[in-house]
Amino acid sequence: MATHILGMAKSNLDLKGAKNQKTELDLLRLIYAVERMMKRGESAKGYLLVANELVCKRAGLWLEKYETDVIDQIEILNFEEMFPALYDKSKQGLIEEKNRNAIANTLHVDKKVNGDGAIAKKGKKLFEAALREYLVDHYQIENVKSENMPLGINWDFYHIVD
Repeated sequence: MATHILGMAKSNLDLKGAKNQKTELDLLRLIYAVERMMKRGESAKGYLLVANELVCKRAGLWLEKYETDVIDQIEILNFEEMFPALYDKSKQGLIEEKNRNAIANTLHVDKKVNGDGAIAKKGKKLFEAALREYLVDHYQIENVKSENMPLGINWDFYHIVD
C-alpha cells in the first residue's frame, strides 16, 4: 500500500507571540490530514520539523493533548538534534532574521510599513531543505513528486511512497 508522506517545517527558535499558534496549527493540519487519509483506508505519515528541544517538547504536549488516534503516525523532528553542526552554524543568522521579523511586525501593526518585511525566507529555506533531505534519505526517494497536495494545503514536503 502506498503511503502519503506529509511534512511541515517551522524555523522559529521560541514560541513567543503568534509563533505558538502557527506551530500548533501546522501540527493540527498534519493530524487532520493523516486522520482523514487513514479513515479513507489510505496510509499516511506526518512530520513536523522544529528548531530545538523547547519547541519539540511543546509540540509533543500538543500531540498528547489532542488525543489523536494517529499519534504513532505523527513524528516531531528536532533540527538542533538532527543537524547539530548546521544548527550551530545557522543559529545566529536565524536569531537576526527573527529579530528583523519582530521589528517589521511591530512596524506593520503601527501601520508604518506593510507586513512583507516579516518573512523568514532564510529560515524557511534552510528548514524545508533539511526536512526534505531527511525524508528523501529516510524513505529512499529518488524523485520527489509534490503535485496534488492533499486538502489543498501547501505542505513543505509531500510525496507518496510505495
